[in-house]
Amino acid sequence: MIFSYIDAGTGSLLIQMLAGGIAGLAVFLRFRWGKVRGWFRRGEDPEQESGVEDPAENVVSRPE
Repeated sequence: MIFSYIDAGTGSLLIQMLAGGIAGLAVFLRFRWGKVRGWFRRGEDPEQESGVEDPAENVVSRPE
């Protein structure tokens, strides 16, 4: 029989990795939802219906 032991530091690291992965996936889906949804649709442009604006388009340049 094999017994394994996970100490507090290792357990904490695993929980942080899991939480970070979930948060990263949530951010990815938030910014790329239209493209992800487009992977499952046919014949439609995924960029048209994304609903997420490109932040670079909203930048106002100031004269120097």
